[in-house]
Amino acid sequence: MEDPRGNVDDSIYFLELEIQRANRMKGKKTRYNFVDRTWISTLAYSYARSCLNKNFESDYDIVLKFAKQNMKQFPDYSKYVVLLNEVYMTIGNRREDGHKADIGYWMREDFMEFYKYFYEHELKKLIPKSKLVFIQTHLKSKFEVFKQILKYC
Repeated sequence: MEDPRGNVDDSIYFLELEIQRANRMKGKKTRYNFVDRTWISTLAYSYARSCLNKNFESDYDIVLKFAKQNMKQFPDYSKYVVLLNEVYMTIGNRREDGHKADIGYWMREDFMEFYKYFYEHELKKLIPKSKLVFIQTHLKSKFEVFKQILKYC
């Protein structure tokens, strides 16, 4: 199953947008910066799509090479807090929110397992472990997760 909304060109486009956002933020002093979709999520998506389609040479490797060549242009944070959830819960939450099965890969368990794997195993190849914080969110209330996040602010 090919996702019509996702290919190498789209991934590189999203990485370029992240560089533009970083350039706009230069010189602005902020104490905290909470972001959801970043260059990291673009790489995770490309990684999972490549695992699913078994096409690393033509997809993830190209996107990863572009990201590594431009790494210094992406925002660099003192901490990267990654919220992890069990795949079945993530998909269940999407269903509860009214998402339909036709939203590409996001409702596929195999894709979501690869996506999660990227965060748990591949991300530390790009960002020093000392900057990464992983918070398991399953079976926790939003307030409990928020309290854990605040520990790193």
